[in-house]
Amino acid sequence: MLLFFVSACSPSYIVVDTGSKSSDIPNENLDSGDSGLSEEEEAYWAGAQLQVESPISGSFLPLGEMSTFKATVYASDGTPTDFTDITWTSDIDSSWGLNGAEIQDDQLMVGRHTIVAQAILPNGDRLSYAVGGILVQSP
Repeated sequence: MLLFFVSACSPSYIVVDTGSKSSDIPNENLDSGDSGLSEEEEAYWAGAQLQVESPISGSFLPLGEMSTFKATVYASDGTPTDFTDITWTSDIDSSWGLNGAEIQDDQLMVGRHTIVAQAILPNGDRLSYAVGGILVQSP
């Protein structure tokens, strides 16, 4: 019972790091999985991880005020990469979306959002990271 109470009172968030290759998704239109990268480049991207640094789970973003959306792709050895092709979406605001590793925006609608950052790496791996409980509210 205590575990239920503790989990019910914590901010809601979801962390997803699938690391799946787009070739793992059944679709006859996808290529054979050959990325065209050298072995060294494949090794660099293999095991990479995506992390959202801002906003954090449970953040309050005032309506109409600029907020920073920042995510970093880390190579398998833990070093940050310069990868910037990151797509941002909201679970409740389908008209909202951003592209880039670090962006300022003030266009999220009022509500409690789960924000998802997604990166499709040069080797075909698809990484996703979600933060929940992002509250946009009018002052």
